Amino acid sequence: MIHTPTREEASPEHLTVDHNDLPILSTDEVITSISESNIEFLLDFLHSENLGRYQYIEQLGVTIQNVGGLVVRCITASSHEQALVSLAMLKCTVKAVGGRLELAPFTVIVPYVSGVQEEPPHEDGLPDLSVVESREVA
Repeated sequence: MIHTPTREEASPEHLTVDHNDLPILSTDEVITSISESNIEFLLDFLHSENLGRYQYIEQLGVTIQNVGGLVVRCITASSHEQALVSLAMLKCTVKAVGGRLELAPFTVIVPYVSGVQEEPPHEDGLPDLSVVESREVA
């Protein structure tokens, strides 16, 4: 995971991410980045009627905004290391459509929070199994 400093210890450059922070993509990652579905998604997002709109993409751990003129601004990125790979892939997709991805100083690094929550133990120290949560997986 990327270390996210507290406000007290952070300088402005530690609270954002720059293009120099992005990793080099593998061949498979580049191919995925320029897939037809990713290109279509991005072109739809960049349509002029979506100017100013933003979207949180949970799978990538980023929030992007359409700022016009084929420019995508990343406004938040998770501190999870995979988010940097996702940003590099997004940069590749944006470049493939002739656009530009804006990062620092606009991108704010937000702490990564795992989606897994532990149930508090019962008085006897065992988890409460009477309530079972189910999720449908596609």
